[in-house]
Amino acid sequence: MTPYIEGIINDLIDGFIDKGTVEFVSEFAVPLPTLVIADQFGVPREEAPKLKFWSDAAMEALGLMIEPARELECARIAIEAQHYFANQFEDRRENPRDDMISDLVAPPPDGSEPMSMQELLDMMSQLLNGGFQTTTAALGLGWKLLLEHPEQMSRLREKPELIPNFVEEVLRLETPVQALFRKVTEDTRLGGVDIPKGAEVILLYGSANRDEEKFDDVERFDVCRKNAGAHLAFGAGTHFCPGAMLARQEMISTFTIMLDRMDDIQFAPEQDDFDFPPSLVHRNLRTLHISFTPR
Repeated sequence: MTPYIEGIINDLIDGFIDKGTVEFVSEFAVPLPTLVIADQFGVPREEAPKLKFWSDAAMEALGLMIEPARELECARIAIEAQHYFANQFEDRRENPRDDMISDLVAPPPDGSEPMSMQELLDMMSQLLNGGFQTTTAALGLGWKLLLEHPEQMSRLREKPELIPNFVEEVLRLETPVQALFRKVTEDTRLGGVDIPKGAEVILLYGSANRDEEKFDDVERFDVCRKNAGAHLAFGAGTHFCPGAMLARQEMISTFTIMLDRMDDIQFAPEQDDFDFPPSLVHRNLRTLHISFTPR
């Protein structure tokens, strides 16, 4: 998928390269994963903004820092998304295509029972919500780190082969999914604390990724960090993110191409502060204004 991803990236850059400035979140970090996931689902690109709208509402509710009235509105938006995808499932059963939705509704090759409507809707929710905000956040936070540490950007220009490791360091230091909830399946003792079966816990991936016993000088941003990939930004085990390699490639291709096509990259004058939406779960920038000189 790399050439396909790079094509979208270059098209997006073409849209603002001559201006010498860009609001990176809205003009790039949002549309890139939105277009990619829409194409994989088989959703027409003109309907891609709907996917983003539905995902934003779901993520806002998951963050647990909204008023009850807004929470109810987010639930209504979720129902709207469910009706849309239910119609998509029925369409693919009748008219299968080469897309992810067709794969999900196809009869399993081993003869087992196909997924129920409830299971299909849950799967689409997971894929939809995991495919948008996290990659958007990682792209914006990655540029924030580079612009705050120009010496690290210079290293990447000198040695582009460091970009994959830089991506891992971004995910470690600015973990887009700071936390998620889990239910304890058996009585457990952890760190001297008894946790009973059935208890709900919140796993703080952002904290784990700054564990002094795992990483040296945890607060330092280092594109050469040897064990940067030991982070838990994508979870682990049965909960490991199925889109991890796609997200990584979107990041690697983005920073490779932007560093190749732009010089003098810095914060634009209007970027006088950083605005993070309130959330217990996610960390992402609302805006990121960048200026540059086109190559």
